[in-house]
Amino acid sequence: MPRLSAVRVEALRELVDQLRFSSASAAAKHIDRAESLAAELDMEQTYPLEWVLFRLTDYRSTEIDGLVTGEALLRDLSAIVERLCAQARLTREDLPEHLTLAELTERWNVSTKSIERYRRRGLIARRATTGSASTPMLAFTRVAVERFEAEHAMALKSAKRFDRLTEAQSDSAVRRIERYQRSLGWSRAQAIDRTAHRMARAPETLRLLMKQRAPNNGGPDASDSQLIDAWWRGESAAAMGHLAGLAPSTAHGRLLNARADRLLGLRASLKPEQDRVRHLASLDELLSPDAVRTELSSGGPLSLAELLEAMHTRTVPVGAHERLLGQAIVGLRMRAHASLERLTPRAPALDAIETDLRWASRLKATLARPMLFVMGAQLREVLGPAADRLGSSEWQLLTGLSISSMSAALDRWDPWSQGRPAGAVSVAVGKTAARWLAAHPQSHRENTAVRLTTTDAAIDDWTRSLDPWQAWLEPPMLAGTQLQPEALALYQARFGLAGDRPHTVETLAIERGTTPRAIETNIRRVLRQLVGS
Repeated sequence: MPRLSAVRVEALRELVDQLRFSSASAAAKHIDRAESLAAELDMEQTYPLEWVLFRLTDYRSTEIDGLVTGEALLRDLSAIVERLCAQARLTREDLPEHLTLAELTERWNVSTKSIERYRRRGLIARRATTGSASTPMLAFTRVAVERFEAEHAMALKSAKRFDRLTEAQSDSAVRRIERYQRSLGWSRAQAIDRTAHRMARAPETLRLLMKQRAPNNGGPDASDSQLIDAWWRGESAAAMGHLAGLAPSTAHGRLLNARADRLLGLRASLKPEQDRVRHLASLDELLSPDAVRTELSSGGPLSLAELLEAMHTRTVPVGAHERLLGQAIVGLRMRAHASLERLTPRAPALDAIETDLRWASRLKATLARPMLFVMGAQLREVLGPAADRLGSSEWQLLTGLSISSMSAALDRWDPWSQGRPAGAVSVAVGKTAARWLAAHPQSHRENTAVRLTTTDAAIDDWTRSLDPWQAWLEPPMLAGTQLQPEALALYQARFGLAGDRPHTVETLAIERGTTPRAIETNIRRVLRQLVGS
């Protein structure tokens, strides 16, 4: 009998607990709404719990407070649906057209463990009883399955091609690796590399196998995130190999695969809308104007005082300039999406996509900077007198939520339309402020004392959190670091930190009459200096 999947976020567990007294018909509606919600979530966004409750139940409440990340919500959403199904006592006959767990594993040619991983990425399972013994089963509606297939086609295609080790092959590989270590005195990484070559298997497959079979005998290990962090510290392939307990070449290959996996996770969010694709007659024309290549924003205020001042400073943007920026953003995203469709995990291909995404983020920051005044004006209008009674921590939270809303509004804005982005930003920020104010009634009580005694609180640079990929594609900041002029100019040109667009390693090598390896070596040296290693 399958156990109920755990809801990991405490606030979401409490939310499910509040719904336990719903009628069967109401629970069925909650389930349908949850399944629809999974298709709309952005893993990098943060959502108010009050909004989550509304999306699940169509009921608004000012008594529920708090925030949840899109990643955490998506991970728990299938478990929430499973519990709602159990509360509604659904039977298999109550389900719409669906596939069983066994049918889905056969359809995708994957293991049940893979299905569990997909559930944490938004594949919704329903729980129902079947047979006279009322035995619970998991089922996946055809709508949910086809939606997931459309959003994760590349990952499913790769999984279907994967030829898994049989139990006999696994045993043989483990014996061979241990024999090499014991007889030849090799490290585990050396033994795995040799065995992978002899068995025509990927070294990473055997590394994971040994991690499961003999987790205490392999020396240091590292997750993909740790390898990417080491890469940003400027560490060499040999150092990353030591960190991961791998040969340098294997560590480098694993790093490339980790970067590719993160990019592939963006495919759904980068897919262009059909009504915009029609306007993209020539991508070169969109990216050739100086307005989208120079004088770009590359940094924002690092204190609350500076951000609040920027929200009071009016800059009137030119409509034609806004449209150029917006159209170039769409073009870069479309080029990145097209490249992901034929992606191979090689450094030049990955660098080209990552550079396009950094460029799109610089353009978005440039488009968004004048919108800070619009955001500030809308916050002052919605908050009214309450604005003077907010403390620093409340302003930090509210401005963070408002910037997220502004970013989402700019994504929705059509730069080929006659409309201006300020209107979309104003509406989005107004809704965010109204929701926040309703959830914090104590913030606008008349007898509340003024608490904003200091605004010099440190904040994160808002220009580095406009797009989900910035979480791992933004380089270490330069603040307070002394670099040689040549090294500084190279670093700024590489990542677009001095007003110009970012550049790939190959482009910089051509411009400077050197090799990509030399450029990469110099960038690695700067990274090591920035992080103090």
